[in-house]
Order: sequence, then structure tokens, then C-alpha cells
Amino acid sequence: MKPIINLACYTIVYYLGGALLECVADDKISDVVEEIAGTLKIFLAILSTIAVSLIVGLAIVMKITT
Repeated sequence: MKPIINLACYTIVYYLGGALLECVADDKISDVVEEIAGTLKIFLAILSTIAVSLIVGLAIVMKITT
């Protein structure tokens, strides 16, 4: 559970960083930071899907064996 929360926090920080950089830095830099945040969001979706699949798989195995 900790990696999911950690990755979600990083994603939020990168989105906020990209929003704050739009005011100060060049548009290309803020676009790169927002792309990194988008990539982290995809990783978060993958990690969440794998976690749910693992829980469902373990529940099925436990139901079969008992």
C-alpha cells in the first residue's frame, strides 16, 4: 500500500510543480514536468491494477483451497 501512496504523492507534486513552473520558467520545461507527471500517473494505474489483481487472485486461491 505504501508504494501506491508514495507514487500518488509524487504525481501530485509533479503536477503542482508543473503548474508553478508555468509562471516562472519556459513553457518547454513545464511541459516536460507535466509529461513526467503523466507518466507517473500511468505507473500508478499499472501498480493499482496489479495490486487489485493480486488480491483477487489470492482470494480465489483461498476460496478454492478451503
